[in-house]
Amino acid sequence: MFSFLADRPLAELKGQAESMGFRASEIESNPPKPAHFTITDPDGLVVEISEA
Repeated sequence: MFSFLADRPLAELKGQAESMGFRASEIESNPPKPAHFTITDPDGLVVEISEA
């Protein structure tokens, strides 16, 4: 799994990923971990996008 810090609101990035055909999880917020969601590409690679 790869992790990236978001430079825009998570909801915006999640919507963009879904519009591009990626499968996205729900945005999770479990302090102390920052809010985040994952996307999975067609090859099965999982990327976690987190609030900065």
